[in-house]
Amino acid sequence: MMPLRYSSFPLLTKILLSTSVALTILFAITGQIVLHNIRQTVSDGLEEEVHHSFQAYTSLLKSRAELLSSVSRIMATLPEVRLAFSTGDRATIQDTAKEMWSKISPSNAMFLVTDPQGKVIASLSGSGPMAFEKQLDVVPQAATRFPDQSSGFYSRNGDLYHVSVTPVYIDSTRGPALLNVLVAGIQVDALVAQELKEQTASEYLFMTPRGVITTTLNPRATAAVVENVKRAPGGHRVSDGVVQYARFSQTLAGINGTPVGEISILRSFAAAQSRIASLTTNIIVLWLIAISVGLGMTYLMARRIIEPVKQLDRAAAEVARQNYEIEVPAYSEDEIGRLARTFNMMCASIRQARIDLIRQERISTIGRLSGSIVHDLRNPLAAIYGGAEMLVDADLPPAHVIGSRPTSIGRRAASRSSCRIC
Repeated sequence: MMPLRYSSFPLLTKILLSTSVALTILFAITGQIVLHNIRQTVSDGLEEEVHHSFQAYTSLLKSRAELLSSVSRIMATLPEVRLAFSTGDRATIQDTAKEMWSKISPSNAMFLVTDPQGKVIASLSGSGPMAFEKQLDVVPQAATRFPDQSSGFYSRNGDLYHVSVTPVYIDSTRGPALLNVLVAGIQVDALVAQELKEQTASEYLFMTPRGVITTTLNPRATAAVVENVKRAPGGHRVSDGVVQYARFSQTLAGINGTPVGEISILRSFAAAQSRIASLTTNIIVLWLIAISVGLGMTYLMARRIIEPVKQLDRAAAEVARQNYEIEVPAYSEDEIGRLARTFNMMCASIRQARIDLIRQERISTIGRLSGSIVHDLRNPLAAIYGGAEMLVDADLPPAHVIGSRPTSIGRRAASRSSCRIC
């Protein structure tokens, strides 16, 4: 029979190690699930914020477009302006319209007057490159919608504008006649992008097929983001190599509805990642505290369980050395307590069995000793018995009784007596 082999590690150490491993795995899995859910929630929140930023941008863009359209519409209906336009004189048009424009228009807006073919007659305000153009091809593009007013984006020589094109009609014998065209616009530049960023707390990137128009990112981040956008045009996540962004893109439609560029609204994950890193640190600290508390409680509980087992182990060793007087204290009513009481009952049974065995051995020894004594006394007693019987039964003279040897008759009588005794 193979002897049992026991590990050199105590049972308490095994329990602590197994508990620490189990707690570590449990907290690691729980922490990963929590962090994954937090990242997903933060990501969804950032994407929602990007959508809100786009809605704010759309509202701002729409309000500006409506403002430009309203101002242009008012300018087109003013009698003084219409009269100045009918003269065809550049100076008259510029002086009259400029005075009216400066009163009702935004300070950073451009205002140009062109003929029906798009030739610039007067530039009333604005300092952008568009204010110095001699010919605007945006007018022929909007002519398909005349007499309706048109608005949209316009790209010219690497610059981007949001323009509103308003036709000015006069009555003639043949009906309404197109006299001039008013082109009002705002250049999409760094100031506009920065204003959008301040209002929405998002980063903006305006691009056309010719390249980047303006952005609120730094040059390094811009180059990295543009490269990522080119690799994955429809991606909702981009990175500048350092910071990851949630991205929402929208095509910039021109006057005739054709795309002239794209705007990308970016929301940085940096703040969220910082919060997640802080949360991860807190989770690790809580994990260490929980592990310490768990191990401490495990140690106390394991010690409470292991101590009676140790006592049973020591008592079993004493029993192995034939010390059956050992007893294990039983303090509880659980399995360990019942095991201790059972062990004590077993030791008591062994002690009682030993006592009974010793008693039986003593009785057996006395029986064997008595048989031996009886056997040893049987022969002398038989001779005495025979002689006594002869003395009683035979009428012998005194000379034969005292000092004489037994006769043959006496020996036969002794033999018969011995047989009766046996």
